[in-house]
Amino acid sequence: MTFECDKRTPEEKEQRGPDHISPPLASASTSAHQAHTCSKFTVSDNSRFPSPDAAHTAKRLRREGASVTTASDRHDCESAEPDDLPTIDEIESCPEIPLPQCTLAQQAAMNSPPFMYPDPADMTGLPAMKDQNPHIQESQPEPAPTVVPDVDKLTMPFTFAIYPRIVIPFGALLNNLSEAQTSEIKANPAGFLAIVPHGTGRLFYQEHKHANCKALAFIKTFAAAGMNIGDIDIALPIPHHKPKSDFDGPWLMIMTGASEELTKFLTWHQMFVVNRKLSFHALRFDPDLDSWVIMTISGDAVREGDNAKCAAMGVIKKKLWHYPRFRALCNDIMTAEGVTGTIDQRVVRATDTFDLTLIHTDDQHGVSTPLYQLTAKPITRVARLHRK
Repeated sequence: MTFECDKRTPEEKEQRGPDHISPPLASASTSAHQAHTCSKFTVSDNSRFPSPDAAHTAKRLRREGASVTTASDRHDCESAEPDDLPTIDEIESCPEIPLPQCTLAQQAAMNSPPFMYPDPADMTGLPAMKDQNPHIQESQPEPAPTVVPDVDKLTMPFTFAIYPRIVIPFGALLNNLSEAQTSEIKANPAGFLAIVPHGTGRLFYQEHKHANCKALAFIKTFAAAGMNIGDIDIALPIPHHKPKSDFDGPWLMIMTGASEELTKFLTWHQMFVVNRKLSFHALRFDPDLDSWVIMTISGDAVREGDNAKCAAMGVIKKKLWHYPRFRALCNDIMTAEGVTGTIDQRVVRATDTFDLTLIHTDDQHGVSTPLYQLTAKPITRVARLHRK
């Protein structure tokens, strides 16, 4: 095996061009032929089985970047017909690979400036949609119903005080209620009202076996006070399964036959306190009502004042904005809901309705223990995703 180096003079190299590159004006066949045969090193193989040293040398030259061909390869190349060789000296002859197409959303994202996170503790103009938050609303909202009982004619007086609105979603009201009662309510939610006693649960109904009769007797007194109440009745709940704890559901009693006039007053007034043994909430079965409550927060960070609230909100938002599971969940849900923007923009938008409400409570020892209630508008109506 021998090595034949390129022995052309500099003038010949300049005339013919660098190795492996055809001159622009050369013919297709000549340029291709020269490009294939001109090489730095040619290994002349005079035997069918080259020596191990020769083979090793050829491999080393290839690793060092030299172009190595055997004599038999060169003979085959030189015997090839010029028309069989490819032409690569024209740009038009190169294969064209189409570039990937971007969606309009991707193009907009690439052309838009990088997203800058806002200050998570800055609550200027926030929370968004605060007027829609049911948990900061109160009973007896404006406008009041046109017909209310005449206080002077009431035989069983009750307080007209204003209380915080009670929010119990449709599914929660039906908790552990029998299939027969549940199916009727689901078929016609507007035809029923939920009467929810204070302290309700298994123990309440064990100790107040006739609670429905007492509530019915009280509401019927509205007729004597100038109201059309309709042909009302109140039924006790039937459990779907045996309640496990004292406060396990079902919680509600079910009113039927109420007139529109009575329905508007009961749900507007909402909370009725008659005496120590009779107090309850009157609520609609509203399939569109969602709870905004996320969690309650206790500890040293819970303090009076807007500065403390903003500082706490800043910690919560900053943590969520960069929490992988929250980011992925918001992105998936809001993409399905058709909300535009990047994942960073979506997580910020999802927390725009976050609000903290200070609640004054006492622990079991009577010590003041304030709490923050964190609320936000749900970003989905799908119950399974909302629970996440």
